[in-house]
Amino acid sequence: MSAVFDYAQGIGKKASPVELAQGDFSKSIEEGDTVEMAERPEGPNVRTVRVVRDGRVVALIKYRRGTGGGWVPDFYEVCGEF
Repeated sequence: MSAVFDYAQGIGKKASPVELAQGDFSKSIEEGDTVEMAERPEGPNVRTVRVVRDGRVVALIKYRRGTGGGWVPDFYEVCGEF
């Protein structure tokens, strides 16, 4: 499953993308899951967070930098078990 967030130019939240993902997807992230930045940034204004469960990536969550310098959700793709 995947989704694109449709936001007007947002200011964004000042927390890190990892912290935002932990809050935005708190109902889906399970104890023992690893929530971390993906290895390669796609540029200075985009960050991808991944959720790893039992050694498998079960979610990719992209954030883009908002107009105020914070981060806003942009796109996510998840496995059925997430």
